[in-house]
Amino acid sequence: MIRVQAKHIATPLGNNLAENYQALLENRTALRPYDGDSSGGEPYTASKFPCQTVLEGYTIFESRVIEGIRITLQDISVDMSSPRTLLMLSTTKGNISLLETDPGNESVLLPCAAQHIADAFGMTAHPLVVSNACISGVSAQVTAMRLLQAGLYDTVVIAGSDVQGRFIISGFQSFKALSPEPCRPFDAERQGLNAGEAVAVMVLQNMPEEEINDGDWVLVQGAIRNDANHISGPSRTGEGSWLALRRTLEGIRTDGIAFVNAHGTATPYNDEMEAKAITRAGLQDLPVNGYKGYYGHTMGAAGLLETILSQEAIDHGTVIGTHGFRTSGVSLPLNLSADHRHTDRQAFVKLISGFGGCNAAVLWAVKRALPGLMSDKRAPLYSLPQLHEAAGIRLTDSSLSVNGEPLPYVSTGRDLLVNLYRERVGDYPKFYKMDALCRLGFIASEILCQQLPSPADGGSTAVILFSHTGSLCDDRHYQETLRPDNYFPSPAIFVYTLPNIVTGEICIRNKWSGESSMFLLHDKDWPRMESIVAASMTDGEASRVLCGWVDAPDEDHFEADLKFLTE
Repeated sequence: MIRVQAKHIATPLGNNLAENYQALLENRTALRPYDGDSSGGEPYTASKFPCQTVLEGYTIFESRVIEGIRITLQDISVDMSSPRTLLMLSTTKGNISLLETDPGNESVLLPCAAQHIADAFGMTAHPLVVSNACISGVSAQVTAMRLLQAGLYDTVVIAGSDVQGRFIISGFQSFKALSPEPCRPFDAERQGLNAGEAVAVMVLQNMPEEEINDGDWVLVQGAIRNDANHISGPSRTGEGSWLALRRTLEGIRTDGIAFVNAHGTATPYNDEMEAKAITRAGLQDLPVNGYKGYYGHTMGAAGLLETILSQEAIDHGTVIGTHGFRTSGVSLPLNLSADHRHTDRQAFVKLISGFGGCNAAVLWAVKRALPGLMSDKRAPLYSLPQLHEAAGIRLTDSSLSVNGEPLPYVSTGRDLLVNLYRERVGDYPKFYKMDALCRLGFIASEILCQQLPSPADGGSTAVILFSHTGSLCDDRHYQETLRPDNYFPSPAIFVYTLPNIVTGEICIRNKWSGESSMFLLHDKDWPRMESIVAASMTDGEASRVLCGWVDAPDEDHFEADLKFLTE
């Protein structure tokens, strides 16, 4: 069983879990108005730490995460130097502010920032960065569960955080997605989201059932799915979210669940989509709540923060109310309330969604509640399945080969991708709107799909990709739109400043609704990548995975090394 060994949160409402829980009971919100910056930004409402303590030799982002991990570990015994202890960093933009203040600093690369954090604790296992848009914190939980069950690690330390600066705030402003007032999830008069800051840390271990206390929290099941709809808009039917819920609830009696903690961004389409997904999953009679009215959207920390708060609430027999909610603004009836309510149930579902079409859900329960929760009991899979390569492609700025055989091409650099599109695809003009990373992944996957004897089935195909630089090429382009002399944040560029958008583009093109995940590593390490992919196959629904390496540090230098793997 996967149990929580330790956890910690710090937010503008409190420096620890107890302070934050008390703030929720008192209906306090951390959301405050902020003036626009000197470059022409508009005023906004957000939840931000009041002061910025920076450790010597580290950035603000790294310092917050290091301090959060240090506090989490102080009362437990974990061998951080063991190669079987993994740091998993959940973040969307990490040190992105360095593009403005110190663009040559390698810490702007998420794998480098993660390594700095790991080095602070003397860790020998290379860290794994989960950068899967807003679902990163829940994606990290699902991934950690799989890696632990497969026996690849003994302990996983998951840490989530993001720093709200001009880069992120201006991007949401360019989408007109920010509410001028504290957000109101699921409310009829909601106006959009608020940005937020937090640090959340969770330490997970795989332990024999008999060694886990009755009051310990255990991760029962979880799933990640893509809705294959749009890179910045959720499925109007809640397809991806429903698919994640459906898999997470397999073999579960829902009358033992206390509540569904929704993503609840207070944006029109997200809240409506979640209402449909929750209803399709048969959970509409359960209490539904959201924490964004207290904290705003904390991005890489959100999935962890909201999971930990939900655990604490159930430990106190409470369903926390949805701050800012008054009248339902979604088309299907949900069991919503601004008031705190009592519960004696000891399990909950955490639901979340994000750009790139990604969705995720996890089911957590107190161990003593498991007998009444599970209608069947599955033996966890501790050995990884054997995977076989069905087809492979390697595409660089000056080479192309499929299944080891060179293919003809003309030109090099960015022109190579354009020419390959014209010669081998030609029917998807959206290609010209994509950033360098998405063009690379799109072209490589299109050519690879042409090698398959039959089309990959939508529900049984997963897309799991790895990168080093992630979306840095597009990040730089977007940063250029924020110049003081020409402040014009571009939503068309900003949407591609998430590394996982490439997985969304591939899923949308092929109508694949299986899992989609993006991980960032320091190096292209095929054995490690394949072990993560193999662990994902324990999900049980994917029969084929498009996986591998996609990296585009700039538009003229890139590498894609992709495979279709099957059991």
